[in-house]
Formats: sequence, C-alpha cells, structure tokens
Amino acid sequence: MSRRSFDYAHPRYGPLQVVAGWDRPLQHFFITLEHYRPLCESERFLFDNLDSSTWPLPGPYIERLLIGDIRGILEHFRIPIPLNFIVDLLDDAQFDVGSYDQQYRLPERVR
Repeated sequence: MSRRSFDYAHPRYGPLQVVAGWDRPLQHFFITLEHYRPLCESERFLFDNLDSSTWPLPGPYIERLLIGDIRGILEHFRIPIPLNFIVDLLDDAQFDVGSYDQQYRLPERVR
C-alpha cells in the first residue's frame, strides 16, 4: 500500500494529518483526515473513507474511492493539495505501488 501524507493547520478543525494512498490488495484509493490531538478516540478522524459516518460528499457513501473522490474530499474540507500529490497517487495506481511512504510539504503561505 502506498502512503502519501502532509500536515495542515486547518483554520476550523485545527492541526490535521492528511494521509492518502493506493491500497494494492483492494485495488482502490483511500484517504484519512486525522486530528493531531483528539479529545477521545471517537474524535480521532475528521474523515476516514472506511467510516461511513464521516462521509461529507453529496450522494451515497463510497468505500472504494476514485481519484476524483480524493480531490472532492479535500476540496470539501477546504484543504490545499500539495504539488504532485494527485499525480503521484495516480502513478501509484497505474504502477500498482506497494510499501511506499512519502511526506509532502505545503508552501509556507498555506500552512
């Protein structure tokens, strides 16, 4: 499974770690938006595509995400997308990448 992540100090939700990647065994994308300092375990994730109760988009809950769903979730929560993040996720799917971890940095002006 590939794992691509970045940190973002969200003005509304506080500090988050965004993690997305390609799940090689299941053959679909995943994404989580995790609070750095949750008050309790049930508040750990702002969004987790495996938890239907956190689904923010209009329409039915989708566990098997496509790349457009990743972009839509980030846009819904107004989280900026690092340069090459989406392209690298697409490459992970195209080349069926597993066991890869990369941390991204947002430009200073959006952190």
